[in-house]
Amino acid sequence: MLSALTSSLPPTAATALYRRTSTALSTTLYDRLLVNRAWSEAGAKQLAFDLEHGFLQAAREAKVPRGVGRGWELLRGATTVLALPAGESQDEGGVSFARVMRMAWDDVAPEGEGSEWGKMLEGMGVGEVVGKAQARQVMRRRPECWR
Repeated sequence: MLSALTSSLPPTAATALYRRTSTALSTTLYDRLLVNRAWSEAGAKQLAFDLEHGFLQAAREAKVPRGVGRGWELLRGATTVLALPAGESQDEGGVSFARVMRMAWDDVAPEGEGSEWGKMLEGMGVGEVVGKAQARQVMRRRPECWR
């Protein structure tokens, strides 16, 4: 269906329609799936894989004109945080679930561009999409979260 839409609509209309649809779907999945059930590290990694190789791959194959990832930012960012390795084991970027959890509940560390929180999120490839409130909400879904 997505291929039929992108081939039959002008590029600007197809992009606008895709972004509105992806934003609505992303928000719904975030609200109903991520924050309303318990997650393990493996389950979160599977969700990240499914998002990248399912929804986003379908848009790439349908040749959505611009910004395939736009609209999915919140879900992608929250899934990235949720899929971090537990404990002090670290991923490629040197960030662990425990470290992000400590920083998310650290009221002294400010949010925003240039802050330690912002730099850590940029290193994870999430950018400024996930704030401390969203990170806390999602992290509480993992059994490793002691908060």
